[in-house]
Formats: sequence, C-alpha cells, structure tokens
Amino acid sequence: MTASHKFPTPLHYQVLDAADPIGLVLDTIGDALPKFHPGNVVMTAGVSRWMDDEKIPFLPYLAMHLAGYWGDLDIHDIQVNEDSIKHGMRIMSSYPQPSNGEKLWIITEADRSVTTLLFASEY
Repeated sequence: MTASHKFPTPLHYQVLDAADPIGLVLDTIGDALPKFHPGNVVMTAGVSRWMDDEKIPFLPYLAMHLAGYWGDLDIHDIQVNEDSIKHGMRIMSSYPQPSNGEKLWIITEADRSVTTLLFASEY
C-alpha cells in the first residue's frame, strides 16, 4: 500500500478506549507482549455496526495485530510487517470473516498515531 491510497474520512471512525489501549491488549493476549504501540484505536462505522450486530469484540483482533499474528497474509507481507516494526512503516493485518464474507483489516500508521479497523471493501 502506498500513500496515494485514499483513506475514509475521520468522520467514519469511532474512537475506542484511547485512554489505555496497551493495558487492554495486555489483558487479552496474556504472555505475548505487543510488538508496537497502536496509537489511537478507531474503527469504521461499517465495522462498528458489524461487531455490534454479531456481538463480536474488537479486542482479540487488536491483540493479535499488536502481538504480530498478522492473520491471512502471504509470506512477503508478513516480512514487510516485521520490517515495518523495525523501520517505522505502516503495519497491516487481515482476518477473514466467515459471517459476512469480508476481510477485517487492521492498519497501524507508520507514525504509530492511529490504528484503524476497517473492512477491505471500505478501503
């Protein structure tokens, strides 16, 4: 992904417990420490609606992302994420969702200011 991609406007996001995202993640992933800080954690309205409707918590997905469990990525993208942690580039995870046929993407920006949960179709 490059900087030329358009990202949804911030009006489409719901801010999630920005007070202590790392504390919440540590409670979820146990012994696996986060590999990076997520910054503010937000989600699109579509993801928020889906999680509410299906009673799906966001925290396990965020925990996997921060712990380096990248989901459904090929070996090249996994290596890109590992390099991105070391060199301050964008980090992305992808988790297929059987309940709606979508892929849930989690993207942490290069400056670690924000992590966004969105569907691939919303990108």
